[in-house]
Amino acid sequence: MKEFYENNGWSLVYSHTLPAQQGTTISSDDLDLSSTVLQYLKKRYVEGLYVHQHTAIHAAVVKQQHTCMTTGTASGKTLPFMVAAMNLIVNNPHSKILALYPMKALGYEQARRWQEILNESRIQATVGRIDGDVATAIRPRILSQNHVIVATPDVIHAWLLTNLDNKNVRNFVRQLQLVIVDEVHTYTGVFGSNSAYLFRRLHHANSLLGGSYRYLAASATMSKPNDHLFKLFGVPFEVIAEDSSPKHNTKIEMTVPPTGDFLTHVVEILTHLSKGPDRFIAFVDSRKQTEQIATIMARIGRGTDDEPGRLDTLNVLPYRAGYEEQDRILIQERLTKGDLTGIVSTSALELGLDIQGLTAAVLVGVPNSATSFQQRIGRIGRAGPGQVIVIKAGSVLDEVVFRHPASLFSRPLTEGALYLENRRIQYIHALCLGRQGGEHDMVVGMVGDDEIALDGSVDWPTGFSEVVHDERTGAIPVEFQTMKEQAGEQPNRTYALRDVDLQFSVVSHQGTAPQRLGSLSYGQVLREAYPGAVYYYATSPFRIVRVDTVKRQISARPEKHYTTSPTGLPTQIYPNLSEGNVHQGARHHDLLIVECNLQIHNSVVGFTDRRGPTETHYAYPLPVGGNIMFRSPRFYRYYFSSGVVLTHPSFGQLDAPKLESLASLLYEGFLITIPFERQDVGYGSGRHRREANSISVNDRFIALFDQIYGSLRLTSRIMEESILMQSIENSLCILDSDVDEVYPYELRDILEILRNNSQDPRKRYSPQPRGTMLIPPEQEMKRVIAPNSTGLAVHKANQEVIVERIFLHPLKGLAYTVKYPNDPPNNLNPADVIWSVDEIAPIEGVTEFAYYDMNTGAVLPK
Repeated sequence: MKEFYENNGWSLVYSHTLPAQQGTTISSDDLDLSSTVLQYLKKRYVEGLYVHQHTAIHAAVVKQQHTCMTTGTASGKTLPFMVAAMNLIVNNPHSKILALYPMKALGYEQARRWQEILNESRIQATVGRIDGDVATAIRPRILSQNHVIVATPDVIHAWLLTNLDNKNVRNFVRQLQLVIVDEVHTYTGVFGSNSAYLFRRLHHANSLLGGSYRYLAASATMSKPNDHLFKLFGVPFEVIAEDSSPKHNTKIEMTVPPTGDFLTHVVEILTHLSKGPDRFIAFVDSRKQTEQIATIMARIGRGTDDEPGRLDTLNVLPYRAGYEEQDRILIQERLTKGDLTGIVSTSALELGLDIQGLTAAVLVGVPNSATSFQQRIGRIGRAGPGQVIVIKAGSVLDEVVFRHPASLFSRPLTEGALYLENRRIQYIHALCLGRQGGEHDMVVGMVGDDEIALDGSVDWPTGFSEVVHDERTGAIPVEFQTMKEQAGEQPNRTYALRDVDLQFSVVSHQGTAPQRLGSLSYGQVLREAYPGAVYYYATSPFRIVRVDTVKRQISARPEKHYTTSPTGLPTQIYPNLSEGNVHQGARHHDLLIVECNLQIHNSVVGFTDRRGPTETHYAYPLPVGGNIMFRSPRFYRYYFSSGVVLTHPSFGQLDAPKLESLASLLYEGFLITIPFERQDVGYGSGRHRREANSISVNDRFIALFDQIYGSLRLTSRIMEESILMQSIENSLCILDSDVDEVYPYELRDILEILRNNSQDPRKRYSPQPRGTMLIPPEQEMKRVIAPNSTGLAVHKANQEVIVERIFLHPLKGLAYTVKYPNDPPNNLNPADVIWSVDEIAPIEGVTEFAYYDMNTGAVLPK
């Protein structure tokens, strides 16, 4: 690579070699396993097992302990899974094993590996797979006919536990003796918190049916694994962390590309690798970049811009979430066969998919955590000496790490963020488990008891039993009543484990049959598939011609290889400091820090279209008569979350762009301190629009917030004094590295004011009573949104509406007649729509209020 760097203007700023490691093996003779399994191990593993494999098998099979391996990628963690399962099947042919993988893609590949190894061992056992792609009608038969069931947690939640009155399902749950959970480090945030309750609900059903099982898990290296495992499963684990597998030396080079178009230079280095003997994997941090890089390489390989690429012929393929099943399977099969030169992927391939013969990895940008870094380079150096190239991509984290290159190897490990006391999550699982006719009643075969004795062999989070009791007895708090109404008798299907943003499907209607082009979240639509965008799917470009936010459908047509970028407005944040919406607060001298509920507003007002060197800017609304149907001044979304709002007098010295820069800087410092996923946390700034105790109208603030709809209070960590101070220190370090002066110089003075406050014992950090930050309570009348003021239609994807009149409806009660200012009337948005007052949410600090006299019908000014 040295010659490539010199000839193409790249700078090599740091090089480090991870030393080779000799594998350490041990005989399997002393393991108390069946003779059939021991014979297989002796024949297949002549030189013995790696020590960590032996230790895990001994702990899980011989000592009968819940066990988790946290050794490196490609270190052979699958073997203990197989051995534990084979030993169970030989000793008890009626036993069942459930192997859970967090992605359908991983489960599809692992089901094949399970069957291959069982066949190789000559043990008479079969493997079945159940996920969202398997028809529900055949699932009970799959459970009854197979010993090992490979599944996703999602299908256990949405299907298996809703069918406990089915004989085959009940027998399967009763006969469960081993639950295997791979990639445990991915069970964090929304998905992890929901899964923690899922595991307990499965354990509860198994216990009621007279069964008992143990867990065998695997994870990447993560911070405090024992704590995370106990919170996730509710039982203690033995953790095996020492990796005894062999590795060749791996050379890691940190490089800076020349000036010019960044993606062009990334493609240059990947093209160079593809012409040599190396097989590479390149990691980028966005779906859009994945498609762009793979598309450019496909066009270089074909020598033309016009021919569409085919996934079965290209030598370098993209990989990301959101592909249709047939495309995902095709890419995976080519990965497994080893007939690809390279793969360009998001973090999706950090998981344990089998990729043959990799010798090089290219990291476009510094990974957010040591866990991610280790996962991305873990496959390199297994088959032979490897190389890893880290490209400076221009992020703030890149600037900091490239200034101190050795810090790449001391980044913090991923923290398992599980919010088990979150009341919304608790109520979802109380509905699933404890409602009349729910999972508990299906198992015991009766309905009506007010009390449920939760399984005592696992630890249930604080407050959950009380929530179950309230649901069971009908004493449902007001905050949960809408959730119960929405769930009906299907809470498992209404509330998905991942609780992700609204999902949109993309379809091209060109040709004889519609072509499905994957799915996107609302946030991804704003970045990749807004009206007029060029959206790439498996290296093929499509122009977005219509976005239906109500039906969550996107229409596209084939396009040439152009690119687009959205023109967005700064994120607007509306703190809600009214009673019941403030979680906690603290004062740090003049700095007031409040964690509260927020309304977040993102909007796109146009886009830039690039055709070669030519750029054309388009502003919404788009012209009437064009091919793209969008006549509104902005494409937007509102969503509700929580976050931490910081208010300080010095913020008033900054104009809006500089205040936004300060928020960005603290955001970067916070993510260096706590390496959450960037897509889970956002930042912004603004002014307070309503007076509260200690806050005046127009006081400036900055905020960090959860970008997950409904929130899991991830950003609450910055309320901790040590985390806040470390985040400020990291922000100052970023300024030290800011040689290009990206950030205004005034920000240093403000950050130093905040830091110095902590060093003065007279200005200590002190928690504040919640009442000291609340907006004064309203007077005793029915508060409503005033006529001609704006609100959000919560059941129409939070579209903006203007209230026209307020009246008593015979069915809905107090209600509004509204109109839609940003969407022309059509069959989806009639000119007048009636909503109850609970179905139109105010925009905090923007909406104007009035009072409705329930006796006279008069609307009185506030």
